[in-house]
Amino acid sequence: MKKEFFFNSKNRIALEENDELDNTCSYIDSVKAFSQICFSSIYIINYERQSFEYVCDNPLFLCGHSAQEVMDMGYEFYFKHVPPEDLELLIEINEIGFDFFERQLIENRNNFTISYDFHLEYINGKRILINHKLTPLLLTKSGKLWKSICLVDMSSQKSSGNIHIINNSSGEIFYYCLKKKIWKTKDMVYLSSREKEMIQLSMKGYTVRDISDAMCVSVESVKFYRRKVFNRLGVNTISEAILKINRNDLI
Repeated sequence: MKKEFFFNSKNRIALEENDELDNTCSYIDSVKAFSQICFSSIYIINYERQSFEYVCDNPLFLCGHSAQEVMDMGYEFYFKHVPPEDLELLIEINEIGFDFFERQLIENRNNFTISYDFHLEYINGKRILINHKLTPLLLTKSGKLWKSICLVDMSSQKSSGNIHIINNSSGEIFYYCLKKKIWKTKDMVYLSSREKEMIQLSMKGYTVRDISDAMCVSVESVKFYRRKVFNRLGVNTISEAILKINRNDLI
């Protein structure tokens, strides 16, 4: 299997299209600064060069390597550290993602983020399930995806897949059904003001009793709010709920 499988033929970039964009490399300094205050692992893909342009030193994505080593490996990193079954999934995601992207108006293409989960295997053999979000960073004049920024976090899910595309402008969410090979729209999750207050207090480390006192409600009411939030988000613990809420900007 070759890295070319990750680069869709519809996104072929002619070098002359990028001439004016070569002066924009200072954006990497901004990404580096952002990575210093962000808990996510961050890297940048350059589709014209078919390589990684920047990899931050957050160890989550590095699988035991240095950031420079991962940068030097580029897409070979995936072949070394993604299990074969998930590698096939990534290639499928690449295909359906670019097909979706091509159907959007050029002026709207920067609005979309694709999110999905897959396993990484560390040098010591340990596997972890990560969530991977990819957002366009720079487009060519003809609307081709030239560079994208990728955020990697621990996944709150149980298995690979969970493919979503979020319209960051409208809030609309599209879910890809791997079994039926179709996109479906998905309703946004909304939290009430009391549910948000409960979650915000939980983020501060408050216990159920602490939250009860702060919100002037009974312990049973707090537990009721928690159950409602868990059911709506499809999670089982408050830490999973907080992770999912943070990733999807629900507060």
